[in-house]
Amino acid sequence: MRAWGVRRKASGDLASLPAGSTAAILAIETTEAVRRQLLSLGVLEGVRVRVVRRAPLGGAILVAVGSSEYALGHEIASRIRVATG
Repeated sequence: MRAWGVRRKASGDLASLPAGSTAAILAIETTEAVRRQLLSLGVLEGVRVRVVRRAPLGGAILVAVGSSEYALGHEIASRIRVATG
């Protein structure tokens, strides 16, 4: 839930964020099987994630969720809608 007067800077997908960025997950637009897998990792709507590192040439994206880090493929990351700020 968003507090009144708090604005999000921008929205887009997780795959487009540069390393070091922090964002809140708005939606996960993927198959149910992939969605369940992400949920088991704690990657769900409302959670804040940080992009730790990006592999070159559209490779995996290392994200931090709480104290854990996970590598997500570019295709999956591109289906996770986020808001920065």
